[in-house]
Amino acid sequence: MSAAALALPRRNTAARRRAQRRRRLLILGLMSPWIVGFGVFFGYPLVYSAYLSFTHYDLLSSPRWIGTANYDFLFGGDKQVWPAVKNTLWFMCRCR
Repeated sequence: MSAAALALPRRNTAARRRAQRRRRLLILGLMSPWIVGFGVFFGYPLVYSAYLSFTHYDLLSSPRWIGTANYDFLFGGDKQVWPAVKNTLWFMCRCR
């Protein structure tokens, strides 16, 4: 085979790669408003609220790390949690 016959598929492959790259950049450009909106309005609040659940925060001072103390109190110390869960499940099953 000649060198010219071997060069043709390479050029075609390079053109395909450029076209695929342009297509991916176009898709990313069209999706970027959704990605930014998802991050700002869903992702950040989700991560920050998970962080705050491990802190003591009273809106007047900065958050203070307390680890799992909030969850220990929720599942072990607060006597109103399990009746509230029971009532919620009762309403969910009753309303169907």
